[in-house]
Amino acid sequence: MNGDGTKPVALDRGSQTKFDVSFFKNVKDGNAVLESDQRLWGDDATRKIMQNYAGNIRGLLGFRFDFEFPKAIIKMGSIEVKIGTQGEIRKVCSKFN
Repeated sequence: MNGDGTKPVALDRGSQTKFDVSFFKNVKDGNAVLESDQRLWGDDATRKIMQNYAGNIRGLLGFRFDFEFPKAIIKMGSIEVKIGTQGEIRKVCSKFN
């Protein structure tokens, strides 16, 4: 707050201490804390994902975030890290340098 980067800020209304379906509902309702998160709703491809996790009522009738997220983290654990000249840090994420 007030430019002090050492103070924690709640990034979610409703469940500040958890990364859960409330995040998706907040974005859906236009209440994302970060502009980058709210922009997920403005893109056709990511809006569909957000809608699936937000569901109709706090994740009900949508994808189960609490079930899908741990599976995704485990899957990401199998990604091999590229070192040296094997990879590159992109200046623009969507384009090769």
